Amino acid sequence: MNAIQKFCSTLLLCVCATASQAIVVQHELTEGAGNFWTAKFEVTNDGSLPEVASFTVYFDYAQASSLVLLASPSSWDTIVVEPDLALASDAFMDALLLDPLMALMPGQTLVGFELQFDWADIAPPTSFRFTVNDANTFAVLESGSTVSSVQSVPEPAMSWIVA
Repeated sequence: MNAIQKFCSTLLLCVCATASQAIVVQHELTEGAGNFWTAKFEVTNDGSLPEVASFTVYFDYAQASSLVLLASPSSWDTIVVEPDLALASDAFMDALLLDPLMALMPGQTLVGFELQFDWADIAPPTSFRFTVNDANTFAVLESGSTVSSVQSVPEPAMSWIVA
């Protein structure tokens, strides 16, 4: 391998490693009575940002309604806002840290955000869009989609089941 190939390979590895970093927002969904769902969220700063002090989770305006905040860490100011169908504006949960000295640093995970909502679709919700925001300017620093914190377990193959 010549020097140019080594350089290109190293550069590609660095770009891929950098691109794989992102703030992780996990959700755990529980189906309730009727069309109501409860969602618990946890946020992990993987180190792609020096700190996290504000984030927003969005809920599809055509699917989610009747949002109710059930729990939030006491050091965070958290609100939920209903969708605006006339503006095609999504519902959202917005969380802002009250004390900047308590920001979520790289490697830390924050739990304790929980809300309930009505889901109009027959299919259950699978993920939600989120943004991590600058706590002072509210500019978007990073965005992504939540991932389930519950891992599905594959069923055993039929040949292994003995009658």
